[in-house]
Amino acid sequence: MEKADKVTIRLTPDQAQGLDLLVREGRFRNRSEAIRSSIDMLLAGPEEEDPGVVKVRLSDTVRSMIEVLISMEHFVNMELGVRELIRNGLDQIDIHKLKARQDLLAELGAERTAKDLLEAQYRNMLKE
Repeated sequence: MEKADKVTIRLTPDQAQGLDLLVREGRFRNRSEAIRSSIDMLLAGPEEEDPGVVKVRLSDTVRSMIEVLISMEHFVNMELGVRELIRNGLDQIDIHKLKARQDLLAELGAERTAKDLLEAQYRNMLKE
């Protein structure tokens, strides 16, 4: 086996959690393998895109709702949030109904925030 150089890096807590999730999901044996794979993809360049990668364009509403879930620490980052929502069935979260309710509360000057509404909707989804 070729001698490997040891490199120390610092990760944000979100990056470390995301990396550990990839390992727990079995996508990589350990953190080092995941990081080496990422570096290999960067070095390969954009022309060797992974055929298993699907690009998704999110509406501003969906993106902002996922960002709220990230701020509530339900998801580590946007990519993992989208994956989890797809896994659990995005149709269980009625984004349009939630947005309409958020708009109505804003018009009425209610104190309940979109974050509270989304957290309640997310809890209900997890119970099902």
